[in-house]
Amino acid sequence: MSTSGIMILPFNISLQPHPFFELSVHRDNIVDDAMIALLSSKRMDLKKPLKVYFIGEEADDAGGVKKEFFMLLFQELLQAKYGMFTENEESHLIWFSGVETDPLSFKLVGMLCALAIYNSVLVDFPFPLALYKKILDVPLELEDLSELSPAEGRSLRSLLDYEDDNVEEIFCLTFMISVSLLGDSKDIELKANGAEIPVNQGNKLEFVQLYIKKRLEEGCYGEIDRQMRSFAEGFGSVMHSKIMNFFQPQELMEMVVGNENYDWNLFRK
Repeated sequence: MSTSGIMILPFNISLQPHPFFELSVHRDNIVDDAMIALLSSKRMDLKKPLKVYFIGEEADDAGGVKKEFFMLLFQELLQAKYGMFTENEESHLIWFSGVETDPLSFKLVGMLCALAIYNSVLVDFPFPLALYKKILDVPLELEDLSELSPAEGRSLRSLLDYEDDNVEEIFCLTFMISVSLLGDSKDIELKANGAEIPVNQGNKLEFVQLYIKKRLEEGCYGEIDRQMRSFAEGFGSVMHSKIMNFFQPQELMEMVVGNENYDWNLFRK
């Protein structure tokens, strides 16, 4: 009761949260603008429908601007000048470079990949199935390396299929391989004293397994592993891990590049 005799009733004002996750970026500075905006956003905002605005342009995002946003960002980030990914000349698929670069850039790519899924935007994302296997913690196999790098896959397959005992004389391999780092080659041992251990009929399977792990999952000194962890962190900041458990790698891949229809509203619950 106030001094004037007027009853003051308590009441609550409920402010409705903004229904969209809005991004405003400069077209000529799209990578830096997107990185600053996404990496500073709250997780709950990342799960809202995305609206994109190019600063200084009139177009309203009815879907076309959003798709262009993803297209421009992926085209830019996947370029060799950033040193993040390398393209195989035969398959034209890309993989983590293994060259030390800013981990936040890989986190950004992971977030963008998940946001594209979350917002029903199909993108040109030329990664092999191995990426989606890693996201879902599915072990990688020779077929995964073969998809990315057919020549390497054929060589390792011929080694595995060879049945005679003169493996050392025919293949002349040791547990040391040459890894390409943006055009430069570096010799890396697959195990301790690998340069002194010849590959033979008895250990060729171990050689192939270590080769695949080094080539796709580790890099020279763990660089690929760190890059993939940053990517997975960004991806997981948008996509709920419990939802991912319902998908196989091929299904997850098709959600990014197309070919399947899903109830996208499931991802917003």
